[in-house]
Amino acid sequence: MKSTKQLLITMAVLLCSLTANAYDFEIDGIYYNIISATDFTAEVCEVPYGGEDYTGDIVIPSTVIYDDGEYSVIFIEHSAFSSCTSLTSIEIPNSVVEIGYSAFANCTSLTSV
Repeated sequence: MKSTKQLLITMAVLLCSLTANAYDFEIDGIYYNIISATDFTAEVCEVPYGGEDYTGDIVIPSTVIYDDGEYSVIFIEHSAFSSCTSLTSIEIPNSVVEIGYSAFANCTSLTSV
């Protein structure tokens, strides 16, 4: 059962990464994709094309409310914060179980995680 759940989550993450610059919702300047509407899980994703990069101090909440549902934030998408050169710090909640590759690549001002 556990490996099936892991496979489904991995597939969902991969599908989200194929839809570059797509997001389901934004709250307080952070963009999210829904991983599972059934399990109420979400991931932080990159800023959509043409949007302002993440900057300053970012605090990712462990849960977010969207469309009358409370979603647990469990992933940070690959390249989510990549090349955000004005990002100085980020707080990641314990609910996050996976961070995608290159999530913080080229974040030259990042001093605290």
